[in-house]
Amino acid sequence: MTNEQDREDRRKHLDLISAAIGRMAGSSSAAKGWSITLAGAAFGVALVRDSWPFIALGIVILAAFAALDVRYLGNERRARSVYDQVADDNSVVPLSLKGLANVSGSSSKWHPNRYTTWSILYFYGPLALVGGALLVFAWLAGPAEESGTSSPCGESSSQQK
Repeated sequence: MTNEQDREDRRKHLDLISAAIGRMAGSSSAAKGWSITLAGAAFGVALVRDSWPFIALGIVILAAFAALDVRYLGNERRARSVYDQVADDNSVVPLSLKGLANVSGSSSKWHPNRYTTWSILYFYGPLALVGGALLVFAWLAGPAEESGTSSPCGESSSQQK
């Protein structure tokens, strides 16, 4: 293999890894967008219906999307490590992504320190705190009373025949 062909293969390999990193970053961004949408909807329904289980559902949604986001960010970190290996010394098999599995730190292990990164803690943390505060408030306030409820048409139930 010529030196020029080796450089071209290395560029293609780096492009392949860059595309994978871009997809992982996009997935992380999508997870953040869906988490705030679904948790916000659950919190909103909970406030309208005065139902604490929807608040708990919103918190569970946030926890699930945070775990998914941690996985995406961990995979992205591993891909960046492989990118650095290919760019520095080309110790990875050319045009292969098998190096992702050989990078130290398996994604199947539990790593609680990944939840303390700024992109996880400072995004999901405040949302979970708001959800927790809503849950405590709903628990302390108890169920709403039925007197004076209104129909969807705006008439109070005492005015209807």
